Amino acid sequence: MQLAVYLGSAFLVLVAIVVIFRVIVRRDYLQRGQLTPISSASEWLVVIIWVSFSYFYLPADWPKIHVGLILQLTGWVMVTLGVLTMLLSLAWLGLRRSHGLKTDTLVQSGPYSLTRNPQIVGFSLSMIGFVMVWPSWHMMISLLLYVVLFHLMVLTEEEHLLSRYGNEYLRYCEQAPRYIEVFRENISRTPPNQRMKPTRKSRALLLQVSVFVGFWSLGGVAAKSTCGFCTIR
Repeated sequence: MQLAVYLGSAFLVLVAIVVIFRVIVRRDYLQRGQLTPISSASEWLVVIIWVSFSYFYLPADWPKIHVGLILQLTGWVMVTLGVLTMLLSLAWLGLRRSHGLKTDTLVQSGPYSLTRNPQIVGFSLSMIGFVMVWPSWHMMISLLLYVVLFHLMVLTEEEHLLSRYGNEYLRYCEQAPRYIEVFRENISRTPPNQRMKPTRKSRALLLQVSVFVGFWSLGGVAAKSTCGFCTIR
């Protein structure tokens, strides 16, 4: 029963990720050319949902570590490098541009000359490090949800950047990989406004589900602090 609840909750979190990045955020990029405060807040909401879900189902004895010293040290080194990479990239890009509120220039220097998404690469290193320190099946599912979350965010931003900067962005894509060089990809040249769009009804349904998941996740955090039996081992 607990496993079914966990997997069902993971699916609802996945739905919330899709609706926020591929409906709400994408719509603002297509219609306004930048994020509004509401869509920017929606991005933070889905991250909070994912973090709350991951925290709610942590093992009961967390943060007790059950792996060897070498694996611990390797994991913490990856976490540290990931956090430093993420903070450096954020400082280089600027807070407003990181949230899609400033789109006057296309940043291609510094860490962004090595990868188009150094913040994502850094955070990914940290996530892998955490999984190495606290390996478990639910941490792996949280990692998979993280991959979906940030990849959909990147795809949505790429559509916007291609529409905003055109050939300049395509040239940048040829110079720097999306994540790391071994996973270099091709960018679709089809204008975003000519691609398939969700219907009005599907948007409304997905939005309702995402709101539900948001309240559920926040409730889960409160429940974890007061009851130990809620935790999945």
